[in-house]
Amino acid sequence: MEIIETWFAAQSDLVSYFQVVLDLVLIVVVIGTIHFNRRQRTVPGVEDLSNSLQKIIDETAAIAKDFDANLKERQVLIQQLLARLDQRVKDAQKLCSQLESLSREPRSPALPGQISQTSAPASSDHRKVMSLAQKGLSAEAIAKRLQKPVGEVELILNLQRLSSNR
Repeated sequence: MEIIETWFAAQSDLVSYFQVVLDLVLIVVVIGTIHFNRRQRTVPGVEDLSNSLQKIIDETAAIAKDFDANLKERQVLIQQLLARLDQRVKDAQKLCSQLESLSREPRSPALPGQISQTSAPASSDHRKVMSLAQKGLSAEAIAKRLQKPVGEVELILNLQRLSSNR
């Protein structure tokens, strides 16, 4: 202490006092920072929180992987369905062209007891469709009852309407 007093007595300059105060403040700040850093390293629960977040990230990654696999599977199914639909459209177009060619052919009157060419395709399914249509059922209801596609039932009904209009 005596050294400091003699030093202050010898140096009465205000700048010297200010320098000493700044040095003391810096020493306190450095000691406080070291103490604060030690406390931060030992904060309880940080490791538990880190582990919890890591588990959440891992679960999210697993869900994303499952979702991606599910999407790919659905894409394959949709492509298969589209291929089947394309084939059915081609079949329907082929059938329409055949029906158009049949409708262009001249009809010969059917002899009694003889089945005409135009009535040959009229199978029992066609008769069932026509019977149910005469009872007032819609094409959807007929298709459901006979377990046939709605398009097929509508085609049969439309062909019957076309042939009865002639």
